[in-house]
Amino acid sequence: MSVLVKNMTMPTDCRECRLMEYHNSTGKTWCTPADGLLAEDFRSIPFDGRPEWCPLVELPEKHGDLIDREALYDDLTRFYENKATARGLIYEQPTVIEAEGEG
Repeated sequence: MSVLVKNMTMPTDCRECRLMEYHNSTGKTWCTPADGLLAEDFRSIPFDGRPEWCPLVELPEKHGDLIDREALYDDLTRFYENKATARGLIYEQPTVIEAEGEG
């Protein structure tokens, strides 16, 4: 499952990420979204820019609502006879956030 953090700007590197945790007791830095150790201490965060494995995904500045394409298809095809055209029109729309789990 994913979480959308509204009004958060994409960090340019791990040091400015608001989701990074520094643990005073151990001195280690933890990447919360990736659920993994980032560095043994804050000063040794080794990244310039975001690492390839960073799970954060930036949404386009302007995008439509997140809807369930399958539910829309089911509703449309109850009234629209050309199911292939309906499916084509629905599925040619850009994906803003990829599907997760079973719908």
